[in-house]
Amino acid sequence: MRETIDPTTPVSTGTAIDIVITSGEPTGKIVYTCQIKGDEVCMIKADGSGWQQLTDLPSGSSYASLSPDGQFVVLVGQETGNTEIHEMDFSNGKTKALTHLDMALGSPEISPDNKFIAFTYRASNNIAQLRIMNRDGSDPHEFYSSSSQEAHNPTWSPDGTQILFAMGRGENNKLYLIGFDGRDPQVVNTSIDTRGRSDWSISNLITFDMGGPFQHDVYTMNTDGSNLNKFSDGNNSQGASFSPDGKWIAFTACTDVANKNQASCEIYIMRVDGSDLRRITENNYCDYQPRWGE
Repeated sequence: MRETIDPTTPVSTGTAIDIVITSGEPTGKIVYTCQIKGDEVCMIKADGSGWQQLTDLPSGSSYASLSPDGQFVVLVGQETGNTEIHEMDFSNGKTKALTHLDMALGSPEISPDNKFIAFTYRASNNIAQLRIMNRDGSDPHEFYSSSSQEAHNPTWSPDGTQILFAMGRGENNKLYLIGFDGRDPQVVNTSIDTRGRSDWSISNLITFDMGGPFQHDVYTMNTDGSNLNKFSDGNNSQGASFSPDGKWIAFTACTDVANKNQASCEIYIMRVDGSDLRRITENNYCDYQPRWGE
């Protein structure tokens, strides 16, 4: 669905970014959390067509992301009190658990070479850490942890050699880069204070959100922390994800910020130069955590 944007929807204030913008239409599909009956995972094509509800677990599903070839989705599902990482195969519609850790897990993402999955693991000391496992769920092991700060929401570099993640406490988090050897994370930009999931495009831009409660906006910057660019203006915009070609961003924004109406959050897309804003969901429940794939 493509529609005219009214004044209550997010408006870009971004400056031009050094990237070639074409007139091509967005392609691929977007998976996201849809609060139909609690949290479930839904999917929609980038043009707003082909909506599907993918999950219907008793205690909900969230944090979905697509495999590099777009044939699988990994997600967090809750069945017995704690969360496990599940995989859905689009060829047969079957879902299976990849982990049996009986802990709180989050934000699974498959590496570009389809060999590993990075995810958040909340350890027994209740401090979140990064873990890595093989693509089939075997050998889940600690990748990075801090004794005093929470490390969470990992996303892979396009070449799979680094991981971008957030680390801090509560609402106060910085973005860090760490090599696949798991050593010496480096802060990307000391001036930012992010909360939600970030993403890394093939154009070597990263996107993230920051701001006070119900006042988040989406930003982009280079991977060296330069060229900080505000991408949205209000409407509690957050949870951004790049399209596979790096030319679009999907994100969540709320149409009713004044009343802090969480049920008003919808999925939008926009070109990375800040133009051509499109709303692709419209429901009486919240749609959030978009991740774009093939």
